[in-house]
Amino acid sequence: AKLWAQGLSLSAVLLVVLYIWYEAYVVFFLMYGSVVVYLTLESAKQAFTSKDRHNCEVLQALWKFGIGLYGAGFTLWVADNLVCAQLGYGHLHILWHFLACWGTLIFVLLLMAFTADEDGYKVEFKFAWKCLVPVPFLLLSPKEQSKKDS
Repeated sequence: AKLWAQGLSLSAVLLVVLYIWYEAYVVFFLMYGSVVVYLTLESAKQAFTSKDRHNCEVLQALWKFGIGLYGAGFTLWVADNLVCAQLGYGHLHILWHFLACWGTLIFVLLLMAFTADEDGYKVEFKFAWKCLVPVPFLLLSPKEQSKKDS
């Protein structure tokens, strides 16, 4: 996994250089897509197959919610590309960015939940409403102390 991550990082740098010099969209889409696929599969493996997790339900719910938002955004982006002549430029593309942003935010919360789970915290996924916008967050409860520690 470490070698894969290093390879992805190096290719990300090359991607930026190619994109700036040549506007190589195909390379961008392939590299971006490979990173998304890798992160999706690896996080799914961690959320659904690890037997050592204490917060499986929350981790799996975060994964499903994040991939659902991201997948919905991707679907709208594809639809936008297929029918852009009829819709005009960018209508569904805007929703892609909004949903991909929220999916990425949920993925970051998932990474934080993985870390908290490893440290033995109880993890809860919550929303707070701020100015009519739902703001997702994690609520962590401290580790339970055993009677020996008291």
